[in-house]
Amino acid sequence: MSSSSKKIIARSLIHRLPLRSLLIVPFVVQIFAAVGLTGYISLRNGQKAVNDVSSQLRQEMSDRLNLQVLNYLERPYITGQQRVLYPHIFG
Repeated sequence: MSSSSKKIIARSLIHRLPLRSLLIVPFVVQIFAAVGLTGYISLRNGQKAVNDVSSQLRQEMSDRLNLQVLNYLERPYITGQQRVLYPHIFG
């Protein structure tokens, strides 16, 4: 098919389409593109926010667990020191 026959087919197709369709279709395509892009960006930002919050929560839980374990392991040491320093109290 030569380029001139393609132009003739394109022109005849354009002339057959109603003006309403020629004006509405580009706007509808733009709206769908804008809505789709906005949705995609919102989804990505939401995923990033959830990942950030979960990372912060994991770090906070790890810090608290470390603190609890250190406190638990420090008690016998403190009790042993108190027994040495104050033997009259512990008998």
